[in-house]
Amino acid sequence: MDEKEALLKSIEMSGHDIDCYILFIGTWNECSVPLVIIKELEHIPLLVWTFPMFEFEGNREQTGSLVGMLALQGALKRADYKFKKVIGFANDSKSTDEVKDFIYAASAKKTLRRTRIGLVGYMSMSMYPASFDHLLMSTLIGPEIVHFDTFIVIEGIKNIKNEQILAVKEKISKLSQNNIRDKLLNKAAGLYCSLKTLIERYNLDGINIKCQYELTKDFGCSSCIPLSMLADEGYSVACEGDIPTHVSMHLLSLLSEKITTYVDILDFSGKNIYLSCCGFAPFSLSKSMKINEFNFKGFKGIVSSSILKPGEITMIRLSEKVGLYELLYTVGKGKTTELRQKIMPAISVDLKNKVDSSIDFFSSQHLALTYGNYEQRLLNFASLMGDKISILKI
Repeated sequence: MDEKEALLKSIEMSGHDIDCYILFIGTWNECSVPLVIIKELEHIPLLVWTFPMFEFEGNREQTGSLVGMLALQGALKRADYKFKKVIGFANDSKSTDEVKDFIYAASAKKTLRRTRIGLVGYMSMSMYPASFDHLLMSTLIGPEIVHFDTFIVIEGIKNIKNEQILAVKEKISKLSQNNIRDKLLNKAAGLYCSLKTLIERYNLDGINIKCQYELTKDFGCSSCIPLSMLADEGYSVACEGDIPTHVSMHLLSLLSEKITTYVDILDFSGKNIYLSCCGFAPFSLSKSMKINEFNFKGFKGIVSSSILKPGEITMIRLSEKVGLYELLYTVGKGKTTELRQKIMPAISVDLKNKVDSSIDFFSSQHLALTYGNYEQRLLNFASLMGDKISILKI
């Protein structure tokens, strides 16, 4: 391939909706050829893949791949092009995992810029870390936050057909294993249907609702169970109006292709951290679960009484700083624990380091959580975001 052929090929690639592209350096190549492609596609994440010498029929052979990459690397570094480098063979799982992690990160970056998250109300209980700059969130990180008033959700319940309400009530009753008052079942089913209608009507990828105190006190039913059900259907959902945590959850779901939840930091000791939340917990993440009535003063409704399942866990949170975002993350091992106050969902997680040594890093009590280790994908994502994000590890 010469420079003209490279240009034509890169123009053809520009016509496709690609997440990233890979320059596989099979042998020596003149830098001017790949540079044509790189200049044409410089807005798209780039990975350069090369391999060292290898054994073949008793001889140590080479194709010129590594030296070709090093020459190109010198040119790209001098011109300040950003790229990911992988050194290894295509039949080596370590190399292919590195490539896969980069692809997921690049896809997440692009998809976030096309994401629409509904926000009903605003932050709950003056939790300032849950506040955000709408424009910075959209331009620096990507998601567009579509705002609605609580009135729209409550009024929307009036337009739901009775058969829809009955179908959702039956589903909740089957999950509950307890007798739930019909009044609460009606309200929870109505909230579920109204929120799902908003998601579908406005082409949202997910929705967040300010539950305290408009729902839990004035309406008389929390959104915990409706949101838990929507999460298990694959929607990105959260509550308390905490958009930075919600976007963190959505990012984790893009990187992992798994359902995510969020938790509050309740306690810690040594390397262990005890996590819970009011009553939102996707049932698919539970080792054991029930649905219970929650009838404390100022907080009414039904909650997911879920003990989250054990396993490897990744937790993150984006926090808005002045002019940029910070991404805090940690990887740990979830262990079975008891419900908080015998009713609220919980999990205990062992981390690699003592928590007290990094407690100053936390910018909120909330963390997004999913199962599996996605550290490398997170690091790739942060690198692709450049100076828009700084990263901290617990």
